[in-house]
Amino acid sequence: MMAPSQDPNSLETCMHPPVRLLFLSLTTSLVALLSGFASAAEENWFDAFYQYRMPVTLDISAGGWNSIPLTPAKITAEINRLEQLQYDPKWFAVNYVKVVEIDALGQPVAEIPSAGFYLVPDGPELVKNGSFEDVSDGVPIDWTDRSGKGIFRSGGDSHDGSQSLAIRSCEGSDSVISHRFPTLPNTPHAPLELGAYYLLSYWARVDTIGGCPAIRLISSRAHIRGWAEDMDNKYPISYVPRLWHKSWTKYEQVLKPYLHWNEGGAIRISGPLNGTAQVDNVSFRQMRLVFLAQVDRPGRQRWQIYYQPLNGEHITVPQRRHTKIPTAQASLVSADRAQKHLGRTQYRVVSNDVVEVRFAETTVKISPQMLGPAVSSNLVRIACAKNEQQSFQLVIRPKKSVLFSGVEVTDLHSDHGEISESQVKVRALEFIPILRPSSYTPTNYSGRIADPMVEVEPKMLVPSDGNLPLWLTINVPRSTRAGVYRGQVVIKGRKKTLAEIPLELKVYDFELPEFASFRTLWGCDFMTKTFAPGTKTVADYHSLSSREDVRKLARTYYSYMAENKFYPWSVVMYSPIQMKWSPPPSGMGVDEPGNYFKLHDWDFTEFNKDLSYYIDDLKVNSFMLTMTNPSVCNLFTHLPGKELEDYDRNPVGHLTLYWQTWNEITPVGYEKRDWDWIEYENITQDQYDHLLLDFYRAMARNLEAHGWLDRAIIQVDETLDRGIPVYTHFLKLLKSDPLTARIKITWCLQDDKAYTHKASPDNDHYTFHGLHDIYLPQTDQKYNFFEKYYFTDYEITPGRDKLWNYTVHTDRAIIDTPGMTNRIAPLEVFHKGGGGYLRWHSFSWDSGGLASDNPWDDSGTNWGNGALSYFYPPSKYGPVSDPAWTIVPSLRIETYREGVDDFEYAKILEDLIAQGESRGVDVSQAKKVLDEIGRFFPSSVHWSQNDAWYLDLRDRMARTIVLTEKILGD
Repeated sequence: MMAPSQDPNSLETCMHPPVRLLFLSLTTSLVALLSGFASAAEENWFDAFYQYRMPVTLDISAGGWNSIPLTPAKITAEINRLEQLQYDPKWFAVNYVKVVEIDALGQPVAEIPSAGFYLVPDGPELVKNGSFEDVSDGVPIDWTDRSGKGIFRSGGDSHDGSQSLAIRSCEGSDSVISHRFPTLPNTPHAPLELGAYYLLSYWARVDTIGGCPAIRLISSRAHIRGWAEDMDNKYPISYVPRLWHKSWTKYEQVLKPYLHWNEGGAIRISGPLNGTAQVDNVSFRQMRLVFLAQVDRPGRQRWQIYYQPLNGEHITVPQRRHTKIPTAQASLVSADRAQKHLGRTQYRVVSNDVVEVRFAETTVKISPQMLGPAVSSNLVRIACAKNEQQSFQLVIRPKKSVLFSGVEVTDLHSDHGEISESQVKVRALEFIPILRPSSYTPTNYSGRIADPMVEVEPKMLVPSDGNLPLWLTINVPRSTRAGVYRGQVVIKGRKKTLAEIPLELKVYDFELPEFASFRTLWGCDFMTKTFAPGTKTVADYHSLSSREDVRKLARTYYSYMAENKFYPWSVVMYSPIQMKWSPPPSGMGVDEPGNYFKLHDWDFTEFNKDLSYYIDDLKVNSFMLTMTNPSVCNLFTHLPGKELEDYDRNPVGHLTLYWQTWNEITPVGYEKRDWDWIEYENITQDQYDHLLLDFYRAMARNLEAHGWLDRAIIQVDETLDRGIPVYTHFLKLLKSDPLTARIKITWCLQDDKAYTHKASPDNDHYTFHGLHDIYLPQTDQKYNFFEKYYFTDYEITPGRDKLWNYTVHTDRAIIDTPGMTNRIAPLEVFHKGGGGYLRWHSFSWDSGGLASDNPWDDSGTNWGNGALSYFYPPSKYGPVSDPAWTIVPSLRIETYREGVDDFEYAKILEDLIAQGESRGVDVSQAKKVLDEIGRFFPSSVHWSQNDAWYLDLRDRMARTIVLTEKILGD
């Protein structure tokens, strides 16, 4: 069965692009309504981990191995009939296909474990001497030194006793060796076949210092022309770790080119390199991806093809292999409509002559014309713990023109108590346009989609306008008793009620911690800082500029963020600290005893007042005290001068403290160099050391007096541009004092040096061990600087308090991605063994990297749609002329909050398991539930899109927590 977009003669293909997008949206929604959501179909779902299934009828020609005429494109086209966000077959999850034979009634008969997608060799080896057994003058034949910096030679100690290739490089060298594979016959300008699979495999290891991160397959001309970013889309490749394991490990990569290379390509072992590494048994050959199955009998059979999509950006390496394509070829008699397992994510709750109202989980993205499933319920059922907020959506679709006047939610009652209607917030969702798909997501979408949350206001509902989505959030106080609470949501019209929806909330008998275990830092420094010269600040869009108004505006934003565990970098960025300073009496840069700066007359009154509000009242669990970078950590930028009349739009250094915005600053530093972006006074290193410690001691003493010191963070941003000595001096200085050592130092990692660097090969100590409290490896779609063995291989003790994730380019943040991806980040970090998350920025509305200076009109950015619009400007029309205090959050903020609470469920269960094991109590069933998290995250760069299964796992964790607490209590 062909999807509309695949038929070259279809009406849809001939349309003008904007019309085609609308047609596709309407067609997809209509087909979804008519073809695949029957609740009865879900009753016999064989494995709910797979969210989609497609019934097929086959004629099997013979018993034994058969080739089945199914392709990723075919399966993807069928499930796309159910979705408004269209999956791209490029990222087909080949290992997530399960086949079940069914009878005439659709009931499961038996799983066919052999059925699935296989890689089959489709040509000769394209790399000769892959095992490096033939050498000339100690150098493996057919490999070439590309960098001129490294030495490669024949080496022993391979994984299987054969000859291996040993690589010894100078630190920082790149592209040490390469092997150019031959041009294929009759394709002088296209050594690779478009759309074909190529499998690169090899064994590798590194020594105790570090080593090559990967073997890569590249086109040298494309690289020279600067097409590196484009290559990820035109030559998509599977993931490979950027730092090899120390022990011999087999690595496999799959390439699937979609564009001709302009010249022959090369297999390149690339860097940055440091130390030595060994490579063995390199193989590169063309493969075919085919659907195979071993069956016990010929004849007509009915199968269900179950499938689960993952996220995109990295091709999935097929795990199944076969030596050849079978001679027996099955034929496809028919393929029925695909079906989707919805679980409790969507259902209709009201349908009368005026409106239809549907429930949708927060993971469901709503468009104006999206139609709902046929499944229905007579009430809304949700569940959560104590001290938790729980959100859900109600989607109103008018059947005729009618005035909508508002929403009322009654008190919720149970046998044990009441949850007041004042604990329920209701907002309407606005639609914003997606004009071009983001590049990181597994799906494609263009059109309008719900994202901003606004106040509910009366409006005329017209059928042609489509849906009105509402976002409801219930706050369950800590004092709430466990039980089932019942109430109603009333959709009001002008003269009569449009719909009454029964609401049932189950409160589990456990509570989330007062302070979230999961730590978050999400940017938010563009309130007064411009993204680039000539651009507008967030305060400009609100028409606010005074100290008092900016502080009040920041408090409005920060309070909402804190309530949703979506914490900014620093909640005290605009909280005044009073401090005076005196220069060294004998002058700056003069090295003599006692010739130091003096910091005096500290006054933390306003600073402490705000910190008390955010930490003690709103339970913010961390804040960024200051921020630096290895390139500038020889500088000190906290010597305030006279107050400014207007705020500084381009402050010196990294913005975290009040005086950087509202005062002149005197930057000072040692080892002065010619930096284009800043001028500073040169001081001695001894003066710098005393100044730095005096400053942080004063800060730390104040924080310690109020119990806040352990929540303070010094953030180190990205790369080691200035070199390691200056940076290590900065770190050791702060760790030299018992008080300042308690301020946690975090480092956003964009290479492997934090794990691997040693002063010399003979040095037994890794340079940065013990100097960083938290590692923040970048874990974007294109970059992933963490594998669990990075800690253990390099003698770092794993711990949740030691690992966060850091993202820049990621579909976890964008609008036009499945809602599941907006939620998974905290539980993904849990699975990796970490406990926090840092996002480089959360909202800025004017920048050269944005498609528009108004995300209401176009949310496109260099980082994906909506990546810098977690909030929207107060006016849909851009900056206002009169002061405006309205803030417009994105629903993605509250989706993220629910992800933080998912982390808490897992953390509570993990702690209970540890408690049970320490007491010798059988907690095996709890462990089994907790281990299921790993099924959702099959690799360090992949996760499932199945929100129904995820939410069911969340409820199973909740029920298991309650049961385990009872067991331990007994």
